[in-house]
Amino acid sequence: MFPHEMERWRTELQSLNWSQGFSKEELMQRFPNIPRTYFQSVPSGRKFYSFNEFWTEFMPAAGPGGARETGGAGTAGR
Repeated sequence: MFPHEMERWRTELQSLNWSQGFSKEELMQRFPNIPRTYFQSVPSGRKFYSFNEFWTEFMPAAGPGGARETGGAGTAGR
């Protein structure tokens, strides 16, 4: 995958209003342009309430060289 695609997806995902939460399945439906294989490391059924919380699960699928976003107010365990 090209780095500019990952950056575009990151920008699109960051711009969402995460206050109501999104599951992996909801994000896959909302972003059909992101290959399903990139969602493999994201737990099914779990709601994510912040971009940073989601991105830390999503990024392992990007493979070597994928920068992980850190910081922010995650709300794990909701």
